[in-house]
Order: sequence, then structure tokens, then C-alpha cells
Amino acid sequence: MGLFLLGVLGLYFGSDLLVENAVLISREFGVSERVIGVTIIAIGTSLPELSTSIIAAYSKRTDLALGNILGSNIINILSIIGLTAMINPIMVSDAFITFDFLWMIGISLLLFPLMRTKMRITKVEGSILLLSYFAYLYFLL
Repeated sequence: MGLFLLGVLGLYFGSDLLVENAVLISREFGVSERVIGVTIIAIGTSLPELSTSIIAAYSKRTDLALGNILGSNIINILSIIGLTAMINPIMVSDAFITFDFLWMIGISLLLFPLMRTKMRITKVEGSILLLSYFAYLYFLL
């Protein structure tokens, strides 16, 4: 129980440090908080899912890898945003609606034909997804 509470405290203070310093860095370099949020913070908060999914895929536990990613996205979209909005309403900028949201929908739609090919995502298809992310970053920046 003590380790759990210590972990919760570490998570709270660590996330607070991450967000506060990301805002400071973005202001220092003149980068918008939106760009910092969808790049540095998104990558930083996704590293646990990435490492878990890589280990699961390497161990041939693909259901665990996909479940980890899908579960994380579902909890982030529905629960985390929902709880946050209950505490303090979230203002969504036009940039998210006209750019980021469209990319999110497009990449989600891209997954359907990729998964239909023998119900597996190959190295080539994984490369397509990774290149899509780099294209998103290119157009974002």
C-alpha cells in the first residue's frame, strides 16, 4: 500500500513538473502550447504504452499489445477528458477541430484496410503508420 501511495504521489508531482516545464519551454522558444501538447507531452505520456506494446508484440502476445493501445486511447478520450471537463470545462480551439481532429479521423480510417489484410499489421503497414505520424508532425510544424 505504501508503494502504491508513493507511486500516486510521484505520478502527480511528475506530471505537474512535465506540464509546467513544457509550458515554460514552449513560451521560451515561441512554440504554441498546442504543438508542445501534441508532440512532447503526447510522446512522453505514451512511452509506457509503447514499451508495454513492444514487449507484448515481441512475446507474440499481440492481443495484449492491441488491447493496451486501444484501452489507453479509450480511457484517455472518454474518462480522462470527461473527468477533467467535469472539474473545469475544456475549451477546444479551432486548430484542433480543423487540423488535429481531421488527422485523427483519417489515421483511424487508415487502420481499417490495414487490419483487414489477413488480420495483421505487417512491418510495411507499421511503417506506413509511422510515416503518417511523421507527415502529421511535418504539417503541424
